Amino acid sequence: MAQFNLMPRIEYLKNILSGLTAYLYYKDHGHPHLVVRKGSGKRPEAEVKIRIDNFDILDGFGFSEKAVNEIVKSLRPYQKKLLEDWYETQSK
Repeated sequence: MAQFNLMPRIEYLKNILSGLTAYLYYKDHGHPHLVVRKGSGKRPEAEVKIRIDNFDILDGFGFSEKAVNEIVKSLRPYQKKLLEDWYETQSK
């Protein structure tokens, strides 16, 4: 399996995002971003891809605008740590 397919879960956000799971892809491309999912498996109920540096929404489905705004609000205090984690995962 290629390493870029592996996604480390961001464990310190587990309690912050309440029932959602956040991931960073190894050796991903583009701007620093994370993926937040609701549900599990190959096709989650909802998913949103969020830039870490400015919290722009890059892509997503299944979440309401209000839910996405709440996710972003919850992530903002962790921006510095998330950026550090992004660059660390890209160097593996």
